[in-house]
Amino acid sequence: MASGGGEAIDIAIKAARFARQRARSSRVIKAYHGTPGSRCAPANPRFSQLSSATVPTNSRRCRSNDLNAMEDALRKRDVAAVLMETIPATYGFPMPKEGYLKGVKRLCEKYDALYIADEVQTGLMRTGEMWGVYKYGVIPTCW
Repeated sequence: MASGGGEAIDIAIKAARFARQRARSSRVIKAYHGTPGSRCAPANPRFSQLSSATVPTNSRRCRSNDLNAMEDALRKRDVAAVLMETIPATYGFPMPKEGYLKGVKRLCEKYDALYIADEVQTGLMRTGEMWGVYKYGVIPTCW
């Protein structure tokens, strides 16, 4: 469906916005999800400056491994999807804390947002599982 990871993420966000009829998305600060389109501008300024992309104002960014911040982002029920890198590669590979990804998934279910797994870096057996989220017991809503 897409020529690369960034385009795939862009399509997933557009589909989530359509499915939920909400404009906002949430992502982790310093995450990298590719550069096509303003909808997918990276949350890490290091990459957005290279492409002159900006994070859209309808995107809420949260600290990694912080479920309270994620819940704050979702609480208004205006977020269509949470975009998650299983292990943020361009952020130095910080590992998710025990229960963090499952907690994000539960929050998505609680606030009716889709969980989009960005598996460009961690998919296809790079973590020992077909998809990295499987190592953390998470089945995403979208890939």
